[in-house]
Amino acid sequence: MCILNTSTVVLLIYYAASLLLLVLESNRGIFHPKSEYIYRFNEVQTNRILESKGQDNKMVNMRSKAIIGLVVLCLFGGTIACTNAKNETKKQLGNEGSYSGKPTPISSEAYPATQVVQIGEQFLGVPYEMGAESGKTSTFDCSSFVQYVYDQVGVDLPRSSSQQSTVGTTIPRAEIQKGDLLFFKRSDTGDAVGHVGIYAGDNQVLHTWGPGGVRYDSLSENWLSEGYITAKRVL
Repeated sequence: MCILNTSTVVLLIYYAASLLLLVLESNRGIFHPKSEYIYRFNEVQTNRILESKGQDNKMVNMRSKAIIGLVVLCLFGGTIACTNAKNETKKQLGNEGSYSGKPTPISSEAYPATQVVQIGEQFLGVPYEMGAESGKTSTFDCSSFVQYVYDQVGVDLPRSSSQQSTVGTTIPRAEIQKGDLLFFKRSDTGDAVGHVGIYAGDNQVLHTWGPGGVRYDSLSENWLSEGYITAKRVL
């Protein structure tokens, strides 16, 4: 649907008025007192009839041409108006960013958390190695994995899981969000922190431990659910 602006409507009215005057002017010949359409009494009936028919044909032709011209100009003007209206609409939408074709911006708070998960996913399947060297990406242990991933978004974390549990803001379990660090105890660490993972949303933990290396596990799994200690937000 085309929305016509004021200048376009005025232009179309001008076209219509101009051609309407042309049509009226072509009809004036029928009623004009000086028109040759008045019977010539000094001519024979046959000539009067032929002349009358000739004048009628001329008038019909003039009116037809004028009407056709009016229709053509209105269509032409309407096409231009629609095109201009569409272009103006696109321009306005582009300026507002509604149909700019760019993805919806992610909030400054949510983006780093999403990025952390995306970076961590690149290492799915990388083998687990206890005490893996910091910065090494061919193998990880739980804390070196977390340290490396967060370093990619500008967050400097200590090397071990117990040290990492001392930084950031403590978050209640019911309020954990994507990107938070989750800390767990292990059977050989008693109640102390012995494992760390990244909360990836949807009750999933992105971490590395034992066979399978870097992977997703459900937070509902017994050893994670029962071994849960605390959560920290460092983003």
